[in-house]
Amino acid sequence: NNILFFLSTSLVIFTVINAISDELSFYSGIAYNFLGSFINLISITPGNIGVKEGLIILFNDLHLISYELIIITSFVERLTSIITLFTFQFILEKKRKSIWISINIMNTCLVLAYNEEKFIEKNLIDIKRLFDKIIVVNDGSTDNTKEKIENLDLDNLLLIDNKKNLGAGKSLEIGIEQFIKSNQDYLIKIDGDNQFKIEDIEMLLELTKEKYDYIKCDRFWERGIEGKIPTIRYIGNALANLMIKFSTGNWKINDPLNGLFMFSKKSLENFNLPKIFNRYGYPFFINVYMNKQILDRNIKMAQIRNTVVY
Repeated sequence: NNILFFLSTSLVIFTVINAISDELSFYSGIAYNFLGSFINLISITPGNIGVKEGLIILFNDLHLISYELIIITSFVERLTSIITLFTFQFILEKKRKSIWISINIMNTCLVLAYNEEKFIEKNLIDIKRLFDKIIVVNDGSTDNTKEKIENLDLDNLLLIDNKKNLGAGKSLEIGIEQFIKSNQDYLIKIDGDNQFKIEDIEMLLELTKEKYDYIKCDRFWERGIEGKIPTIRYIGNALANLMIKFSTGNWKINDPLNGLFMFSKKSLENFNLPKIFNRYGYPFFINVYMNKQILDRNIKMAQIRNTVVY
């Protein structure tokens, strides 16, 4: 925006200068021709030699000034043309990228839900404006989760209802299979318990424009946890943190059990979740799998901080 403002301002300034230079060029041309004729006239006119030589010197100087004005105005015209061309190319490129993003990038949200009747409505209402498509996998809930979802009647929502509880990992795989069949480009996976902040989801959406293939999140920082994380979970995450570093060789990766992800379709093309992770620990497998994809398929990966509410 600052570059665009600078270029636009420069264009206005040089357009004004160009208009002035056009006038100067016109009058300088007249003056140039007039002075040339006047010098010739003086040089052949009899009279006082001293006065005549002085006038010739004076008008020669004026003659040179008018010629230099013509050169300057010609330079200003060329400079203005270059800046105008560059500015319009810059604006067109910005517009082209904006149009490409708005037309081509389509985003899906995958929501995993099991007995989330208290949170699911607010969760879906909060995210409905952000996504082209929402896939909710109701994993055999025994409460009113399914009814709450159906009552919302969202036109961009697809409800997949597991007849029995298959586990979070298997529900993730079912949602991914549906995403792969669609015309969507990116998948952001969240949970139905409203633990993830809308600001973090919006940040992941913004990063789809940077063409990342996989983004994981990290809650273990100063403002990453709101409320009190259960002690057993904290210990489990600490152990998983150590294991993921040894498993992947990536010592920068943290919080491998965090459930907030962003995937490109490319990153999920050959994804297959082992049965051992159908219920628990699937985020750990995803991180190992995606780190391997970095080497095998050169996918672009990142880790960002997020906040989890307990």
